[in-house]
Amino acid sequence: MSISFTTRTPRPNEVDGIDYHFISHEEFQKKIETKDLLEYVELHGEYYGTSKAQVEKLQNDGKHVVLVIDTQGGLNLKNQIEVVLIFIMPPTFEELSLRLNKRKTEKLEEIEKRLSWAKHEMEDAKHYDYIIVNDNLNTAYQ
Repeated sequence: MSISFTTRTPRPNEVDGIDYHFISHEEFQKKIETKDLLEYVELHGEYYGTSKAQVEKLQNDGKHVVLVIDTQGGLNLKNQIEVVLIFIMPPTFEELSLRLNKRKTEKLEEIEKRLSWAKHEMEDAKHYDYIIVNDNLNTAYQ
């Protein structure tokens, strides 16, 4: 699995280098300028991106690379390289709202932004190769 770069603040229990590479806006801007990123997006005022070198190294090692990215990044990649896009869909929009609120890692305002964006992402799922409905974690994982 590739670990994305982000400019957002880590949530409780997130570890730099495991969950994300947490970097400053300035560092991220430099990665954009030097074309170090395979794809990147701005989402909710923060940047997220995938290291081109990390993906190439994993592929050169004979590995399939899994990117956990939003629909903007996925659709950007689809136009650049050969990819298989898999959209993980909540069973309902209401369930997504419940899950985001239960984890208690963001303020209500941030949750509302995420839910608003999720509607857009669910519309983009039609451009994906596969859709998995995450109504049961073990089943969805399998």
